[in-house]
Order: sequence, then structure tokens, then C-alpha cells
Amino acid sequence: MSDNIRRKRLESLAPLILAIVLSSLIYCFNIQLSRVKARELKLAVKHKEDNIERLRQLALNPKKQRVMRDEVFKEKLRLDATVPSELGLTKFLKDLEVLIADNQINLTNLSPQDFIMEDNYIKAPINLLFSADYQRLIAFFSQLEAMDRLLTVENLSIIKDKSNSLKIKTLLYIYSLKE
Repeated sequence: MSDNIRRKRLESLAPLILAIVLSSLIYCFNIQLSRVKARELKLAVKHKEDNIERLRQLALNPKKQRVMRDEVFKEKLRLDATVPSELGLTKFLKDLEVLIADNQINLTNLSPQDFIMEDNYIKAPINLLFSADYQRLIAFFSQLEAMDRLLTVENLSIIKDKSNSLKIKTLLYIYSLKE
């Protein structure tokens, strides 16, 4: 009888012991997560403090201020060349014609279209129809991509004609900021 009572007590205590063990594990797991979060926050604060110290040192050193100002100015010039505040379509078309001539491309049609006004920028479409061999085509598009000016090539179609030359029809877009 006493074995039966002991067994019933153990059976009734087993869920309680299991609950205590599980709650202890969950508690330890949460403490570990809190430690990880605390460590991450400590590193973030240290990073911010380092940045503040660097800025303080910069503020105290006029030479470094000049260097930083020059770097910012150069970056602004680069960005202005990429997406200028004025469209500069005439200059871009001249640069494009030079690029076409340098790559010995047979230009059939180069025609700018009406500007498209977007929220913060203007895009100018340019229809382009030309023919070239494969190597000159690759060189042309590589040099076009290397230009400072932001442009996109859309609606590209390439057809091989009877003389093994490639006929290319495409639509280029150049961009400028809205004034």
C-alpha cells in the first residue's frame, strides 16, 4: 500500500517538477538573450562614442576640416555630373556622337524625344538606331556605361542583317534633377 501511495505522489509531483525545470530553462534562456542584447547595445554605444570622438577631433583640427570639406565638395561635383541640376542635352548628344564616331559605328538615327517629368527628376528619352559589328557594339556599350552621366538603356533590340552586321535599336534615358 505504501508503494502505491509513493507512486501516486511521484506521479502527481512529476508534472510539477517538469514545470519547474522548464520554467528554469526558459528563465536561463531569457537571461542569455538579455546578455546578448546588452552586449550588442554596449557595442553600439561604444561605436557612437567613437564617432563622436572622431567628430570632436575633426572639429578641433582646421586642417582636417579643410580636407573633409574638399572631399565633400569633390563628392558633390561627382554627383552633380551623374545627375545634374540642368539636363545638358546638347552636351550629352555631342559626347554621344563622339563616342559613336570613336567606335566606328554606323549611325542611322539619333533623335531626342519630349522630356518626361517625374516627382523629383526629369528624364529625357533619346531614340538611337545604328549598326556595328559585335566587338564595336560591346566597346560602345562599355564606354556608354563608363560615362559619368546617369543613363539607362531600355527597349534594346538587336537584329543580325545579311552582311553579318548587327542592327541596334534602343531607347536611352538621361536624367536631371528638377529645379
